[in-house]
Amino acid sequence: MSIFAHIKLQKTMRTMLVNTYWWWRPLQLRQS
Repeated sequence: MSIFAHIKLQKTMRTMLVNTYWWWRPLQLRQS
C-alpha cells in the first residue's frame, strides 16, 4: 500500500471515530 493511501485511510478512520463519538455521547448523556 502506498503512503498516500495509508494516510487517506487513517484520515477516514479518524473521521469515522469522531462521528461515532459525537453520535454516541448525547445518547449516553441522555441515559445517565
